[in-house]
Amino acid sequence: MDTAKQNIHKILTQKIKDAEAEIATHRTTLNRLDKKIARLTDALGEGAIDSHAYKAAVAGVRLEMANTHNKLEPLKTPSEYAVDIENVYKNLENMQVLYSNASTENKKKLLKSLFGSLVINTALETLEPPKECLFIDL
Repeated sequence: MDTAKQNIHKILTQKIKDAEAEIATHRTTLNRLDKKIARLTDALGEGAIDSHAYKAAVAGVRLEMANTHNKLEPLKTPSEYAVDIENVYKNLENMQVLYSNASTENKKKLLKSLFGSLVINTALETLEPPKECLFIDL
């Protein structure tokens, strides 16, 4: 059980680091775009560009900002990953019993809930849980 928790902790810790880096990248982009709008506004005020050029440039920047916000929105924050870690630990406590008593279809669902991005083989009738690394001994 401890090995499973350690492995899952490593995976989710890496996901947290990756999410933090991606969030930081998007926030940097948004800051850069804010500064660009400020520069365009200054240029308009100084008469360096006319209002038509200003409006066109700002519209393009705002579109890029909207796209960046759309990329940022679905990302999980580190605190959301912390909740995921807790949920995984709680689920691991009962995993062996759940898996042993589950139907083939529910075994697929159970495995998919743990390993969502992996393809689950349909020959689960003969698949036994790997007791040494994922499940607790009862």
